[in-house]
Amino acid sequence: MISVLSFTHSTTAVGVLKCSPVYSGGQALTIPEAHLNLITLTADRTRVTLTPSSPASITFITTSERKLTSTITMATTGTVTTSDKSDTTVDVVGGGKKQTKVVEFEWSGSSGSVLGVVTVGFKYTADDMEVEGEVIVVGQSSAGGDVWGSLGEKSQLSCLFTATSTSSIKVMWLRKEGGAYKEIPSQGYKNILSSPTDNGVYTATLFIDQIQDADVTEFQAQITIDGVTITSDAVSVKKASVVMETTSFSVNTGGKLDLSAVVEGPSTPTRVALEHTDLGESMTDVTVVADSTTKWKITKTITPVFKSNSGTYHFRITFGNLQVASSAISVTVRIDCRPLTTPPNSSLEKETLPNENYRYRVRCKSGDSSTTYLLIHEDKTLATCDTSTGTYDTTDLSPCARTVAPTT
Repeated sequence: MISVLSFTHSTTAVGVLKCSPVYSGGQALTIPEAHLNLITLTADRTRVTLTPSSPASITFITTSERKLTSTITMATTGTVTTSDKSDTTVDVVGGGKKQTKVVEFEWSGSSGSVLGVVTVGFKYTADDMEVEGEVIVVGQSSAGGDVWGSLGEKSQLSCLFTATSTSSIKVMWLRKEGGAYKEIPSQGYKNILSSPTDNGVYTATLFIDQIQDADVTEFQAQITIDGVTITSDAVSVKKASVVMETTSFSVNTGGKLDLSAVVEGPSTPTRVALEHTDLGESMTDVTVVADSTTKWKITKTITPVFKSNSGTYHFRITFGNLQVASSAISVTVRIDCRPLTTPPNSSLEKETLPNENYRYRVRCKSGDSSTTYLLIHEDKTLATCDTSTGTYDTTDLSPCARTVAPTT
């Protein structure tokens, strides 16, 4: 008599098989034990998520009467590569082999021009058995370009990155200080995370209330996705500026006034103007000469100069929607006093005073052995010119009297 036992293909069927038939007469037949093994292929998971900087792995286990040859094939090439991190084989009870292979998946592609969550299928094969699954790539990021602004103004930085809609996400912005990146202060900044697009792209935006000197540096977004942290490329905040080459200027009436400054900004200025604050005038016929793609020298010449050109000036520069102004420069227009009439028997000696003023001192003529010259009024020897008004404090100067020595 032949007895047949059937088993389902389940790992629970693995084990020792005992068969002990008992006949009607009560006699029992002892049959040697047998060990039942199944040829199996299992994986600890069939879906794995990785980032460009953080690989992920899957463990595949095969059992058979011998060591099996296995292969893994990606559905598309050029995006995810695989490598065997470990491959061990041990004997199992009752005969046969148990092979454990750990396969690591690593991102090898590039984000290209369009960001999005990447899903790549795979097939792991061992003889005629196979396991199919997919690799999901998140954490690709793209930081925005450099941001230009002026001190005291608002600004914002942004970073795009990919993640699944079910991911746990945390974004923290870092600012470079003294060569090291540190978390931004809690005051004066706001960190906003957008909802994802259809292809899994999030936008992390940092709003700066007022650009300070400490903000003119590099920033990075530190993004944690399901416990894995990635760091974006650096994006810089650059200060648009207009620096006057002098803080004050003095010129005589009829002369020439040259005001110049060095400009730094994101692009060629769309408008350059010299503004006369006191008169409310704006002059746009300014010479602009490029030193580089982000630096220019600007110059405005006024000639001839009149007294009305005195006052406070500043340059105002426009780069599209960005506007920046220089510090103020004070221009003083000096007026020379009219020539004085030289008193008799004297000469006038010019002396320089502070603030570009000057004065004349009366000097009597030199005499000889028989003749001398003496001031008639000792308190009327100086006439001071105030060049801010072009007037003397006095024009009443003493003449010199000629005296002759008596003859003997």
